[in-house]
Amino acid sequence: MSKLPSFRTTLEYALRGNLRVEVTNRLRPGSRPRLLPRPMPIRFAYSARRINTLLAAFPGQSRYLEIGVHMGRTLQQIRAPERWGVEPHPYFRTDRLPKGVTIRKCTSDEFFATLDAGQRFDVVFLDGLHTFQQTYRDLINALRVCPSGLVLIDDVVPVDSVSANPDQREALEERARRHLQDPTFWHGDVYRVVVALSEHHSSQLTFCTIVGSGNPQTLVWRKSVTEEILPANQTALAGIEKLTYDDVFHSGVPDSFVPRSEDSAMDWALGDLHRL
Repeated sequence: MSKLPSFRTTLEYALRGNLRVEVTNRLRPGSRPRLLPRPMPIRFAYSARRINTLLAAFPGQSRYLEIGVHMGRTLQQIRAPERWGVEPHPYFRTDRLPKGVTIRKCTSDEFFATLDAGQRFDVVFLDGLHTFQQTYRDLINALRVCPSGLVLIDDVVPVDSVSANPDQREALEERARRHLQDPTFWHGDVYRVVVALSEHHSSQLTFCTIVGSGNPQTLVWRKSVTEEILPANQTALAGIEKLTYDDVFHSGVPDSFVPRSEDSAMDWALGDLHRL
């Protein structure tokens, strides 16, 4: 049974101009909702909390890009004058978007291939197709359009080997069949992207993995804004694809993932950002 919103929450919605949209969405269950006009206060949404902390380092006209918007829950909490989202099949209405929001209904490969050459973003959040090869391509492309900013990669530490299956349907069916804890958890094999960072990009990129406060995510930024970031060759990537969940996480999150607390990761990244 869902709880009624508190008076304080209702007041926050009203003050931010979101109440009418929220009420309309609740009165039309089953239909695609509208995005809220204004970002809401953040309490437990770790992704939006981290992203907004990063965006605060870019005063003025900060620009944010999210790959894999899905229902728009993270996007609508982001505080940036320009918010871009990429999602082939959005689970929300796109006919009346809030001011400053651009939604591209296409794959991430199509988006990056057709994006104007001069477009730049300050923070990019990768939460799209949870497969190694696709997320790795998204990362290389994101670094091209975010040369002096930061990229945050979601779902880099699966909860177990079943969650690490890149096929979502198979993973969830197996969780249900085996009555595993957290039956809806699924991360895919995004963790292999962090392996690729460690093995092939340590001289070009700095990265660390946020652990201990919400879902683990990896934060990536350049060491130089002028050096081109080229992908590893397919032979190297094929070798990484052979690694299993147990190969990587047999003793927990490995040192090669550079695990850090959220505060430590933010301080490191934002401190480094000033020298780029």
